[in-house]
Amino acid sequence: MTKIKVSEKNIASVSLKINQTGKTKRRKKMFTEESTFEEILSYPGMAALEKFIMQQPVEGQEDMVDPAPEEMKKITLKMLASAVSPAWNPRSMAKGFNAIAAHLDADVPMKQEIYSSEEKKADPTKERTGLLWFPAEKKGPFALVCAGGAYMSVASLVEAFPVADRLNELGVTAFVLQYRAGVKGAAEKSGEDLRRALKFILDQREKFHVEEGYAAFGFSAGGHLVSELGTDNEGYKVYGLPKPQMLGLCYPLVAFAQEDEQMENCQNIMFEEGDREQMKEHFTPVEHLSRDYPKTFIWQTVEDEQVPFEVNGHEIYRRLQKLGVPSKLKTVQHGLHGLGLGEDSEAAGWLDEAVEYWRS
Repeated sequence: MTKIKVSEKNIASVSLKINQTGKTKRRKKMFTEESTFEEILSYPGMAALEKFIMQQPVEGQEDMVDPAPEEMKKITLKMLASAVSPAWNPRSMAKGFNAIAAHLDADVPMKQEIYSSEEKKADPTKERTGLLWFPAEKKGPFALVCAGGAYMSVASLVEAFPVADRLNELGVTAFVLQYRAGVKGAAEKSGEDLRRALKFILDQREKFHVEEGYAAFGFSAGGHLVSELGTDNEGYKVYGLPKPQMLGLCYPLVAFAQEDEQMENCQNIMFEEGDREQMKEHFTPVEHLSRDYPKTFIWQTVEDEQVPFEVNGHEIYRRLQKLGVPSKLKTVQHGLHGLGLGEDSEAAGWLDEAVEYWRS
């Protein structure tokens, strides 16, 4: 693997600031639910993170981004949440952006490229990828966070930034992964991105001030991606990675039981042309579990209208229990798909429970 160096000077500077101040982001709030994306992206250093924030075109549908980027910049977090889903919490989103602003103020080199310029030149789809580093105060295990988006996009602003911020508050260094959603063959290519990101962090864990132990959290399609990390055919054992200390599966897509237009669109981008049924079987996590699967925390609402609870969250829990794999299911009776951190909902507090379970 090509090793990409992180600036020793920047890392030392960040570590010094953390040690001197105790915290990097306990500051006044810059953004609220009424903040526009134009205001957010105009914050010093934020424009460099645009690919983590703004929706990127879906391959083959480049003219169908709705709204267009310039129009998107004029809307507020509250307007976006109202347009997309009642599950999206604009206050939580604002808090995530405030955390990023605080890290930028502390000169944290948040944006990390996991592929070299040569690799990206050879495969331009890799330009879409990257990591955002949310350093915690003390050295310890780290967490990788993968938002969902039906493999069409990566909704980090609602499902990753607020979660990474809360992980920091709980004393955990977090990394937010931007993977190749929106690219044909996204399931396989995103898996490559996930593994590269982990190797990138682990190879430079002294620079990132983290230990070898780690957990990974994934939401919806990101939950599919993270759940694959434990399987016998696409998991840590196959690719020589350390075993995750825990996987956090948040309303994860782990089976393809439902047949509707949304699932068809998702599969069309997940898989290349060819034997669709063979690819579906290969990338169905519940069919590739074993006793070596990592400890797992799962949560999902019973009312989930996009990823059915019984054949996804509940089903992988049932199978892990049968195998004797340590696992915990947090069943939330009410709530829509896409709650993210879950603030102001019945799912509130799930992340604290998950971290406690990870550490237990």
